[in-house]
Amino acid sequence: KFSDIGALLVGKTIGRTKMAPSISPGKTVEGLIGGLAASAGIGALLPWAIVNYAPNLVNFGTWIFTPSEGAIWGLLVAVAAVIGDLIASVLKRLAGMKDSGGAIPGIGGLLDLTDSLILAAPTGYFILQIIKP
Repeated sequence: KFSDIGALLVGKTIGRTKMAPSISPGKTVEGLIGGLAASAGIGALLPWAIVNYAPNLVNFGTWIFTPSEGAIWGLLVAVAAVIGDLIASVLKRLAGMKDSGGAIPGIGGLLDLTDSLILAAPTGYFILQIIKP
């Protein structure tokens, strides 16, 4: 979700270039770059934060990344998040919907909050399994 936050902040601030206007009109290339940067940054900082501030939280063993591995992991997960988000947007457009529901005013339904996780969560997990078995 850090990629979503980075994309929202950068996209709303300086976003001008529409990324996929027919699928998701609010997404911008600048927002995409902001989201990728945020996710890579968190991916790089998270191992350091866990080791220094919560070493007993979970026994990560060999799962601790170097900062560069964490940044790459964060970047790949963010790319998967964008693809998942766009897939959900295509499905909503095909169904003639703007949002997946009206449960949360201004945001939409539960799917609108979690659509980026459709591919991001399994991608992150499988990368961990491949790189750090």
